[in-house]
Amino acid sequence: RRWARTARWRREHDADGALRRPQPKYHAVKRTYPHYLHGRTKRGEVACFELLGALDVTPLKSGEVSAEDALQHFVFVHEFIARKFDAEETRLVTVMDVGGLRFSQVDSTLLTLISTTSKVLENLVPFRATTIYVINAPAWFGAVFGAIARVLPSSVRDKLKVLGRAGIDPSKLERMLGDLLEDVPREYCAPRGATNATSVALGQHDDELEMLEAVCLLNNGGDLLRDGFFGDEPGSPRSGDVGGARSADDAATTTALPTVVEDAPRPPGPPDDRDDDAGQAYDDDDDVGAGHAAESLPLVAAAPAARQRRPTTQGGRRARIARL
Repeated sequence: RRWARTARWRREHDADGALRRPQPKYHAVKRTYPHYLHGRTKRGEVACFELLGALDVTPLKSGEVSAEDALQHFVFVHEFIARKFDAEETRLVTVMDVGGLRFSQVDSTLLTLISTTSKVLENLVPFRATTIYVINAPAWFGAVFGAIARVLPSSVRDKLKVLGRAGIDPSKLERMLGDLLEDVPREYCAPRGATNATSVALGQHDDELEMLEAVCLLNNGGDLLRDGFFGDEPGSPRSGDVGGARSADDAATTTALPTVVEDAPRPPGPPDDRDDDAGQAYDDDDDVGAGHAAESLPLVAAAPAARQRRPTTQGGRRARIARL
């Protein structure tokens, strides 16, 4: 029954065509709701950062981006994630940074955007998200969580967990993220923005750059499946119909771009003290959903052996993006 509903939703929103059609609103949606792929967790899930505190709803209010544009964007993102990583076995951990979000910003526009992103998770890939960690949560976040929760499906709402509140010591937040992730973004290395041998900034991880390269190809008349972008032979089941060799959330049928990679916006710091303080502070690690504990994160199957692909150095990828 669950699968039948997902298959119907996929048909209604043409999820099969997401990796074949241009994505002209890609950058506008990313500017509206900044989000970035950033490697994997230490348990094997795909890691994604969402900077709720850095969102810009101007494109939504002006009509440049519609709720449908946002929905189709996130359909593309999840189809890309499935194809790049572990197909139906792909699992996702989201780190949602709400630092800098103001109480006055929690309005119908924001709730519509959050509802749209969660709708894709609920209907397209209902088993993909394992946990959504909220970091830099302001003291009043608990007061507005009820409004946010009402627009979230229970399957998404129950996966929310506060990992760190606003004002947390940067070194502690870095350790917490380091326990979770293979690669801690540079913005979260203490002191803020510090560099080390492995850290890269949000928006500069190879996973994110590969998705940008895919969008550039699509917006220049390409077809990711026909052209074998993911390393499959053109015309093979995996490079043709997305459902050809897949099951679960990705089988059955299967949220003008620049020519250079722009720096990702820096994660905002703690909110201004003048923000409304409508709620009470809470301790780190408070559960805001249904008590989804960190230790309950499911293990996932190891990634399949890498398929033969083009060189994936950041320099080579940036050069290909620039040529497009």
